[in-house]
Amino acid sequence: MDLGIVIVFGTLMGCVAKLLKQPMLIAYIVAGIIISPIGLALITSPLEIAILAELGVAFLLFTIGIQSNFGQLFKLKNTIIIGSLTQVVTTTGIVLVLMYLAGLGFTESLYLGLILAFSSTAIVVKQLSNMNLISTLHGRLIVGFALVQDTLAILLLPILAAQQMTFSFSMAGNILLSFIVLAGLAVLLNRLVLPRLLKRFEKTKELFYLILLSCCFAFIYLSNVLNFSIVVGAFIGGLNLSALPYSKEASDRITGLRDFFATIFFVSLGMQASLAFFGLPIAILLLMFLVVYFLNPLIYFFISLASGLKSKSALFVGLALGQASEFSFILANQGFRLGQISPGLFSASILVITVSMASTPYFMEHNEGIYSFLNKIGKHFFPVIYRTKFGKKEEKLEYLPKKPLEKHTVIMGTGVLGQQLVSALKETHSLIAVDHDSNVVQKLINKKLPIVYGEANNREVWQKVGLAKAKVLLLTIPDTNKVATVIQNAKKTNPEIVAIAKARNFKDALELYKSDADYVVLPEVIGSNTLLKHLTHFLETGQRNRISNLQDEFVTYLNEKAKE
Repeated sequence: MDLGIVIVFGTLMGCVAKLLKQPMLIAYIVAGIIISPIGLALITSPLEIAILAELGVAFLLFTIGIQSNFGQLFKLKNTIIIGSLTQVVTTTGIVLVLMYLAGLGFTESLYLGLILAFSSTAIVVKQLSNMNLISTLHGRLIVGFALVQDTLAILLLPILAAQQMTFSFSMAGNILLSFIVLAGLAVLLNRLVLPRLLKRFEKTKELFYLILLSCCFAFIYLSNVLNFSIVVGAFIGGLNLSALPYSKEASDRITGLRDFFATIFFVSLGMQASLAFFGLPIAILLLMFLVVYFLNPLIYFFISLASGLKSKSALFVGLALGQASEFSFILANQGFRLGQISPGLFSASILVITVSMASTPYFMEHNEGIYSFLNKIGKHFFPVIYRTKFGKKEEKLEYLPKKPLEKHTVIMGTGVLGQQLVSALKETHSLIAVDHDSNVVQKLINKKLPIVYGEANNREVWQKVGLAKAKVLLLTIPDTNKVATVIQNAKKTNPEIVAIAKARNFKDALELYKSDADYVVLPEVIGSNTLLKHLTHFLETGQRNRISNLQDEFVTYLNEKAKE
């Protein structure tokens, strides 16, 4: 019955959020508050929901583990490891000292420092995916920082759970040995068992799905046996699948179950809201919010600048990591359950975790406006930062023509269609491309093709590609709002420019025409029309020669492209 209440209210608030165009995460948390003891008090067995919520966190981290591509992050290993350690130690140390001076005990101060130090992998990965930014240089840094934090949290949980947190080398050795055993089993399964199992039953949907679930629950069980939190096992189980060729399919198959349990988790997070934090001094609560919203983003801002990002990208990293984590919730719950933190501090932690998680999508989506505002202030108050040259890593991801650009073609987006356009036009026309996928940009730089790394709606990028003097603007990126913004600004600065864009559907095409696009192409419509033409010819005549000729021609073309 209680589970039904959670799902029904989560669904109702989800519908409201969708109508109001708000993040679903906020809807679930609000649903939890409504049915919580400070709301309608509809839940009679909170323990049952708490168990399901813990499974929700486990499935979140299981899917994050599956989607984690450590191969791509390996190039940034020094930055993400040193940066994450620096941030966690700095935040924890500052909070520990300030809270201890404010009258809290050492244990509570340490717990609070760690609760506020970690950022949410689930939130940032989901939001980066929604914004199509996960393949950017700053997107990879964000994911890398979050994953290193998760690893630290995994190692710290059993230490904090030890009686009175008395550290000893034997205890550390036991924890390290248990972790090695868990990681060793993961490696053995990854090398010897899982590839064969998944390959053998890949086409049997039920068994493939059950193998995935079994992997998750097996590591949850092993983690529990070795006295780790179950989320540790779930995360390692997901990482175990991430290196396999079936990781994309595995992630897709598990999505429905993940969303179900994640809904329960976020609703339960709202359910734990209470008014016990009113017993705390207001200064402590304000300090907690300042740490999450100001201190952590500021630390990551400077770390990102030092790593070679430009100020705009560095600010986005800071904004994206300005929230508490799933592990913050687990730490707070563990400390409260073991009597290591007070009810008031636990309640305040839940409040900060909930509010910061809910606000993250807004900060990330409105990063342009925040950057513009801070940019104006910064030039006056922090001129030294603006005189210092940053962005070396991003500047390496550009290859500009030696001659000044004029009457040229600008191609924004170098996916399949964009790369075809670049390949077709590079010999006969002056052009330059733009893309935010650092791997794709590096690939085209290696081919000596003019390209700039960055977002299509970035004014600095417009200046570099000479948009004001361009003859043609081709946009193949999928974000209709971003495309419309670029077209409108391009037409203001260069009324003679011809803007051609790609749309996914008729509605988007109409929106782009309203934004002053000169021509909008719908590849799927063109493809379906071509298919219909040849299908109708075959149905009417029964002749296969046209289809066979097309097949031979297309296979030849595919073979040529595959060799590039």
